[in-house]
Amino acid sequence: MKNNRIDDAISSHTFQVQTDLVELESAIHYQMDHIWQDDNVVLEKMEDIKEELNSFMKLGQSLERLTKEQEKELTILYNYVSEYPDYTGVPNTVLSSADRKKLEILASNLPKAGWGMNIGYSGDWDSFSEKLNKLLKQSTH
Repeated sequence: MKNNRIDDAISSHTFQVQTDLVELESAIHYQMDHIWQDDNVVLEKMEDIKEELNSFMKLGQSLERLTKEQEKELTILYNYVSEYPDYTGVPNTVLSSADRKKLEILASNLPKAGWGMNIGYSGDWDSFSEKLNKLLKQSTH
């Protein structure tokens, strides 16, 4: 019973990270469609992803339930999203055109990897890992 609850918690975090990635893709497209009227919306969503990944990694370490490979993949994703501009908490932050372009490319790559609006996803690790690897491969091209 305890193992099932732990597995459910891990699955829930996996699902939440993916939900945040889909919301990020949507937020970027919304800003693109509205000529980047509020860059903070995208930056806040990036911060949500980092916070969720950090929480997930801490949970995994405390429960000793994640494999070294899973921990590595979470760290890779955390480092990947950390390459984008940080949310500073300062209202009305304006991104550079280079930062916006980088985010637009990310918004294009997320659905190709399997994270986007109207694309189903699950909380199982194998699906998460597969999509992460697709995203990373696309980002290197």
